[in-house]
Amino acid sequence: MIFDGKPTSQIQISELESLVADHVGEDEYLDFKALPHSGSNATHELIKDVCAFANAAGGYLVIGVAEDGEGRASGFVPVQNAEAVRRSMIDRCFARIEPRLPTLDVRIFLINGNSIVVCRVPDSPLKPHFAQPDREHHYFWKRYVDGNKLMTYSEIRDAIQGDAVQREIVSLRTELQRTRHQATVASELEREVDQQQLLQLASQEALAHHSERIFLQTVGDRPYFRLTATPPNPGSRNLRPQRETLMELLADPPAYRRNGFDVGIHAVGEHLRQTPMGLQTEMIEYKHLRLLWNGHLEFWTPANDELISLGLDQRLPVEDRSLEPLVLIEATASFVRLARAVWEIAGVAGESEFRLFLHRVRNRRIPPYADNTYGRLSSTPALLANPTIGAFQQDDVRVGPVLEGIENLPGAVAFRLIADVYYCLGYSREHIPYFTDDDRFIYDVPPDQRAD
Repeated sequence: MIFDGKPTSQIQISELESLVADHVGEDEYLDFKALPHSGSNATHELIKDVCAFANAAGGYLVIGVAEDGEGRASGFVPVQNAEAVRRSMIDRCFARIEPRLPTLDVRIFLINGNSIVVCRVPDSPLKPHFAQPDREHHYFWKRYVDGNKLMTYSEIRDAIQGDAVQREIVSLRTELQRTRHQATVASELEREVDQQQLLQLASQEALAHHSERIFLQTVGDRPYFRLTATPPNPGSRNLRPQRETLMELLADPPAYRRNGFDVGIHAVGEHLRQTPMGLQTEMIEYKHLRLLWNGHLEFWTPANDELISLGLDQRLPVEDRSLEPLVLIEATASFVRLARAVWEIAGVAGESEFRLFLHRVRNRRIPPYADNTYGRLSSTPALLANPTIGAFQQDDVRVGPVLEGIENLPGAVAFRLIADVYYCLGYSREHIPYFTDDDRFIYDVPPDQRAD
């Protein structure tokens, strides 16, 4: 197979350049698309291609390469709005292909300053998949040497029935792996683990558990807002070789807005330092950022004045004031973006865990009203009339884990974390501000594509 079936993070620019230089031809594993402009029709065609690869043996869709009429690569056609194409492709494939694909690996490459999008579709164990361009039509496409064709009835039937013996072997292997994983998790959860031993943990669950325990020992009873992201198989990972690049990233992490509520540390003049454990800031009283060498990422900030809605409910006692929705939401969205950037540098693949933790927030509240510009209406009168509205009734609020593959980030991860916080207060979907109808943070959506 072209590119040896490897993930897009391991594909080299020279390999893409050789497609055109060597006039490589399309086959059952490779398809070229010249997509100079984005649009719904073009995206629907891409969904068809992805579905066809998933129903065959997998393959690669290279967007931004023209072919010569005989299926051979003839040149590069830069993709306009490449990031919009990438995200639209992921969103629509997950929404319009059933059963939902286990994963979709899509990456943007720059070749001589021009954007090329590469999509790797794995050989799906859930086949047959059908593409659903609308509610009334379902198409079972399959990739062949000479292109995409509709599957025959017998092909669909065989794909559904499959090989009974092979399915049983796969089932037994899966069960064995699950049993081994559960044993590892149980053993690591029972261990006494100190700061240095966090790097030795093999399971996401144990790493999340022990890192939270160490966090609580550090902050005590002070109110804090904490976010964590843990990659799969942390015990087999070592980010030390990328430390210089990672230090540059963490020193100035991606932000949505200038002076917005991001996870950056530049606003307080903090500096990163390297420790035997990883990279972290010295201060914990404001925007504490920590990256362990196994890829585990954390962000803390006190849930006090920084998260208090300064103009919303000044007449309430300090301990009863609101948590500002935009702070919680934008910091969470920024954190997810940072995790993706870190893991792209480290070459992480697979499902990662995201968690949100509000510590010592009893009686704090979140304003319940949202308006159609994604903000929220002033809730001061409602809060003063009913001091219990939207108030946390417990000391600690834990949300997650939310599992997502790096290729799908940021996606709806921030919404799923924030929504669980709102739901625990009894709110419904319409009370959650700053997200679009498809559950993306509004600043993840280009201004010209946002709803009015």
